Amino acid sequence: MGRPRIHATHAQRQAAYRVRRAQADAAAITDLEVRAERLRCAMEAADAARDPLARKLYGGTAAASIGNLALWFERQAEDCREAARAPAAAGSDPPAASPAHPASARKRPVTTKRPRPGQEGDGQ
Repeated sequence: MGRPRIHATHAQRQAAYRVRRAQADAAAITDLEVRAERLRCAMEAADAARDPLARKLYGGTAAASIGNLALWFERQAEDCREAARAPAAAGSDPPAASPAHPASARKRPVTTKRPRPGQEGDGQ
């Protein structure tokens, strides 16, 4: 003897699945929005504290900052690959790592016209 059916028809089962899927998707989107807002707040705080990396990556909105962060990591990966190839080709020691990113001329980070925290009329 099998278990009793929860849904009488396939259409009811699909409708229930769509409701559950929509709820799960909404929860995932909310979670991403919360994390993006946390990132934006942390970057604003670091920018206000004059952190040089935060100043490069701050885009004014969470979406722009996430894009800038992705771009920065892409550049870092490219620089690491180039540094790994250079000593093998030249037969020399690898160059020392630099805290400043040397490839800033390749692609500019996204910025908005929104002022940074602490710059509204304080003469900075």
